[in-house]
Amino acid sequence: MRGAGVQGHRGNWIIRACSAWLVLAWLWPCVAHAEDAPPDAVLSGFDHSSWTLERGAPADIWDMFQGSDRALWLGTGSGLYRFDGQRFMRTAPTPGQPLPSNNLTVLKDDGAGGVWAGTYDAGVFHLHGQTLQRYGPERGLPQGFVFSMARDGQGRWWVANGDSLRWFDGQRWRAPHAGQGFAVGEAYWVLCDAGGVLWVATADRLLYLPRAGQRFLDAGVPLTRYATLAQAPDGTVWVADRRRGLWPVADRAGLLPADARQRRALPQLRLQRFAFQRDGSLWGSVLGGGGIVRLRWERTGALLPIERFDVGQGLPSTYASPMLEDLEGDVWVGTNLGLSRFRRHLIHRLAWPGRDAPDTLMTLPGQQVRAYGEAGTVWPLDRARLAALGQGQRPMPAQDAAAVWRWQGGRIVRSPHPATMAATLSDAGPGEVSALIQSAQAVWACATAGGVLRNAGSGWVRETRLPDRRCSTLQVDARGTLLVGYPDGGVAVLADDAQGLAPVSQAGVGPITGLYRDDALTLVAGEEGLALADATGGYARVRGLREDLLLGISGIVRQGEGDLWLYGIRGLVRVSPDDLRRSAATGLPLDQARAFDAIDGLPGVALQTSAVPTLALGQDGLLWMASNQGLAWLDVNAIARNRVAPQVRLGEVVSGQGRQPLVDGLVLPKRTRELELDYSAASLARPDRVRYRVRLEGVDAHWREMGELAQVRYANLQPGRYRFEVMAANEDGVWSVPVQAGFAIRPAWTQTGLFRVAMMVLLALAIAAVIVLRSRALAARWRARLEERHGERERIARDLHDTLLQGMQGLVLRLHAANQRLPPTEPVRHEVEHALELAESTLREGRERVVGLRGEDTRVELGARLAAVGKRLVVGPAPSLRLLVEGQPRALPTCVAEEAFLIGREALTNALRHAQAKAIEVEIGYGREALHLRVRDDGLGMPADAQARSAHFGLRGMRERAARIGGMLQVWSAPRMGTEIALSVPAARAYAVARTRWWQRLRRASQEEP
Repeated sequence: MRGAGVQGHRGNWIIRACSAWLVLAWLWPCVAHAEDAPPDAVLSGFDHSSWTLERGAPADIWDMFQGSDRALWLGTGSGLYRFDGQRFMRTAPTPGQPLPSNNLTVLKDDGAGGVWAGTYDAGVFHLHGQTLQRYGPERGLPQGFVFSMARDGQGRWWVANGDSLRWFDGQRWRAPHAGQGFAVGEAYWVLCDAGGVLWVATADRLLYLPRAGQRFLDAGVPLTRYATLAQAPDGTVWVADRRRGLWPVADRAGLLPADARQRRALPQLRLQRFAFQRDGSLWGSVLGGGGIVRLRWERTGALLPIERFDVGQGLPSTYASPMLEDLEGDVWVGTNLGLSRFRRHLIHRLAWPGRDAPDTLMTLPGQQVRAYGEAGTVWPLDRARLAALGQGQRPMPAQDAAAVWRWQGGRIVRSPHPATMAATLSDAGPGEVSALIQSAQAVWACATAGGVLRNAGSGWVRETRLPDRRCSTLQVDARGTLLVGYPDGGVAVLADDAQGLAPVSQAGVGPITGLYRDDALTLVAGEEGLALADATGGYARVRGLREDLLLGISGIVRQGEGDLWLYGIRGLVRVSPDDLRRSAATGLPLDQARAFDAIDGLPGVALQTSAVPTLALGQDGLLWMASNQGLAWLDVNAIARNRVAPQVRLGEVVSGQGRQPLVDGLVLPKRTRELELDYSAASLARPDRVRYRVRLEGVDAHWREMGELAQVRYANLQPGRYRFEVMAANEDGVWSVPVQAGFAIRPAWTQTGLFRVAMMVLLALAIAAVIVLRSRALAARWRARLEERHGERERIARDLHDTLLQGMQGLVLRLHAANQRLPPTEPVRHEVEHALELAESTLREGRERVVGLRGEDTRVELGARLAAVGKRLVVGPAPSLRLLVEGQPRALPTCVAEEAFLIGREALTNALRHAQAKAIEVEIGYGREALHLRVRDDGLGMPADAQARSAHFGLRGMRERAARIGGMLQVWSAPRMGTEIALSVPAARAYAVARTRWWQRLRRASQEEP
């Protein structure tokens, strides 16, 4: 990108319309050198992913860094971009506000969430959020191409823009004065090393400013223009010069002597930009095109073969520039046609010399891993053999004397000879088999014809404790317990000392492809998934992160007492036993499982036609896989868990009003019922495996598992305040802290509390109106029935008066006239007179009953009605009658008024006729708690046995009337001390309907309905 200039780089004839890459190519042309040597090897051991222009990547990537949000920030020839692993997003202070220049040449993280950017010809600017500060000649920074920026140990920013070197005092950019030892004017690169030393590459020399120093010192290293600098993890500072190549200039102890620099120099290597990985390897972009190179050194300091990667291997462009190692250990390379990522392979394919490459695995006792191929030779697999293969040595067959039974061409054969282990088909076993497993005690095989065969050293015999049908998978645990899987999904478990036929249970995962058992758990794998055995002997399904992750698992091993490894048609999976149990118990997906696939270096998929397990774990920690592309291995002890959690970023909220950023405090318009919320998470390592959980407070009671879906939709939302939370997990199940934003939905007028109150009031009024109308209707019906009853009683009274009473009266008169004609001395006359007295008494009582049938007007106040009765009953000399009314008279329900009146009239009648009282007092009390009616006199009182004879004086009738209206009747009396009859009716029953609750009024009205 940046190259050597021709007689200065400040020519006024540069045409601004040319692309930045052509200008920089003009500035730094590649001069061919006879001593240049191409890289010695092609870069391998890495997965390469690229994002080209067709995938949305920007062109002309000049600089980049990984921000605190875990995303990759790119300074390009077309602006500032943010890349979260999946999407490229162009960044600006605010929508519609442009940057001072889109042609960015330098990009640095300010450490506080903002960026410093250098431009092609518009100076420097600082962007933090929506705040943009531009620095040009008016702020002390000369016009020119910005090559490099760095922050020193004192926190000051320095910029090299070719013509000058400047540092920032917080307001202006200032040049070092002559007393600081910087007299050369030009500066092309600045680097602050881990010790705080500031290094400056000028047009002809290398200068450095010690930490807290006041004066630049000359390093004594000659340079040409456009040299670049970088520091290795061991503290060594390297320089890449367009003429002199690559060499170290200083380490932690200080400047290197000239001979030390010369010994490690690589004069033939012309690099434009370079950077070191944390493992000490150097990545560089070849000057003037030629892709990238990777350099590694042995511990002795000897340089290993240089590895190269260019367009032919998949690099988007042969012109590369910035390089960066992210927090997760991946290397990123920017080119003029896109972005590349290099991720180190964790799984390595077994490179085997010759044609007899082994493709089938077996595990012998003691976790000894063996492999064999079509030729039948058995090979040991361990770290020593790998090291020998890496050094070009030919592998040696296994030399132990243990007999090995192997599966070959549908049959099992024995390799008996301890020297060569050459297989002899003449020592064939029991014919064709579909599965084979070897333990310390015996060898087991599934015969194609059906049944399980066992060989414990004395020949093959059929296992009679197992069903005589074809099986598909075998496994033996450490205790010698045999597990047998069948094509119909059945599983049989046969202990070594078991008696009788072993039962077969259905696991519900389709045809069985893999089995595992230890003292803690039993796993059954099939074509349709994975199941875990429970305590009852049944099986519970285990859900993967993806629905197809656990399909067709044909190899299961456990790493000591820790994680399990599962190998199937969708790759390799590492999972903890606790995660398996949790998924089986809850039905939720595995939470901490880690999947390995082609990006991790896995070749092909697990063999599905192998008669032996496709996974083997050696005692040295090497995990071996048998795939359809050959054998591969993984060092389980070298896998570091990615503890860098993704950084969640809230996106937009989509409603009926369109799209808008989802920020805290957002207020959405009224009548918003449906929302779609977007979010993302920056995870550069495996963005395809980022998983999300969301929760909307006010709607979701628990976290919702979203999987890889980066948006969620809610419907039927009500007005109010909500808080949306999102968290994300990386490929190793490390979850981020929740990111949240609160928003509110404005209520429409019909959704406000005032409207609800108004509707409730209207509803209450409507209910009250219904109650009133119902009460009035019931009262009218009652009155109509009562009037009808009164009319009937009056008719009966008239009929009785006009017939029986009048006839009786006539009979009495005739008997009285006849009696007058009898002599006074006639004995019969006395009897007739006595009968006449009885008849007249009966006639009077009949007249009183007729008066009772006629009734009284209940609309008249109770006291007035009783007073009227008293006046009618008093004839001649009579006791004084006194009426007392306490409280404000109230309207009484018809039934209460009628029954109270009849009780009072009966008590008053008894007092006037039988008490021989001098004074009678009627007291009516309209109390808050009850209605009281008392009739008392000072007469003879009742006999001692009168109250026991309830029919006497009408007491039983009065009590029945009192009970009918929910009241209580009390009688007090003593000889010669008078009598008091008291009626008490609770206010809830005594007073009119307006004093009771609406449900009581309805109940009473229904009860009173005749």
